[in-house]
Amino acid sequence: MEVQCWEGPNWQEDERRRGLLRRLQAIEGQVKGIQRMVREGRPCFEVLTQIAAVQQALRSAAKVTLRHYLETCAKTVLCAEEVPAEAYDELMEMVFKFAR
Repeated sequence: MEVQCWEGPNWQEDERRRGLLRRLQAIEGQVKGIQRMVREGRPCFEVLTQIAAVQQALRSAAKVTLRHYLETCAKTVLCAEEVPAEAYDELMEMVFKFAR
């Protein structure tokens, strides 16, 4: 059972979603910057520093997404009268995936 989290009539007005999209656009810009650095032959230390910054930015985006999932998607499913086993499996998979 896959839970659809970002759907609904007001999804475009959801500030968390807009914030996540802004973060991802910033990450995209950082990655393009890293590509430019590699093409220009910049020192490895500088490239690795920027790669580490992108990794941290992705972890931050993942936290926002996981929080949204737990506060809305998982909560909705887990509060239902009958919760399919797949819903628990999906929840555990999300938590374990993020914990790596």
